[in-house]
Amino acid sequence: MRILDVKSLKTLFEKYQLGIGFTRNQKIWFNNIAGVRKEGIKYSHSYAELEEYHKCKKDPIYFIESYCMLNDKHIVLRDYQKDIVLEWTNTRFILIKNSRQMGVTLIVSLLQLYNALFNQNENNIILTQKKDTSRHILTNIKEIYKTIPFFLQVGVSKYNENEICFENKSKIRISSLNEQGSAVSFLFWDCFNWCNETQAEQTYKHLIPSFTQENAKVIIQCGITALSTGFFKNFITNACQPMQSPEWNQFKPITLYWWMVDGRDLSWKDNMINRIGEDSWYKEYETH
Repeated sequence: MRILDVKSLKTLFEKYQLGIGFTRNQKIWFNNIAGVRKEGIKYSHSYAELEEYHKCKKDPIYFIESYCMLNDKHIVLRDYQKDIVLEWTNTRFILIKNSRQMGVTLIVSLLQLYNALFNQNENNIILTQKKDTSRHILTNIKEIYKTIPFFLQVGVSKYNENEICFENKSKIRISSLNEQGSAVSFLFWDCFNWCNETQAEQTYKHLIPSFTQENAKVIIQCGITALSTGFFKNFITNACQPMQSPEWNQFKPITLYWWMVDGRDLSWKDNMINRIGEDSWYKEYETH
């Protein structure tokens, strides 16, 4: 196993930027994909890097805002996104009811990346109605991973459109309603109440045994709940029951309103209604 340190890694980066070819033993990227650390590379952290590593492991918000980028921009979390992170650290089952374009998918994706990098043997699953949607979410996670400094990365053993596997035995993979999966460490179910109702109910019943393992976490995201019927309506209603109620399903509800995003005021609302119509506004933005 090769051992790199700050100095030798800097030399390799400079060679890469100059277009100088690497020998086989000098290659640090998985399948020559820049920014994707190859497994089997031992790295000797500097004291400052070790301090940063422990800060990041202790505080996911610090990790995200200090070291994660998307589309060449540092990620800055909104207050309610920080609240989701804090809730996730203390709560196993979370139901997020939100208006459109609130950045929920982004923050949960970041939590899955954090969970995979700083813990071993974590099976993080992205579940949506269509695999193309899950693949898009995973693509963003992979792009964010490539922006993270080498000393915080975990080496990659598998990297494709369906999963990213790390040498610490953690993984992030996509799934669909029709698949039968293995034990779940952290499940993110996106656009829950936009899925096929019958398939969603069957999938949920299948996944319940996976949730029972100690420390398993689940975040379910759903859109405008006024449109929910049947299984979805019952699930959301039961999540909102008091903890003492026998109908409570153990999910902690979080409601995110359209006005929680900076710049969204009554004038913004009126402009949106003029653009998309009142019916579309209540279907996509007005959370109940």
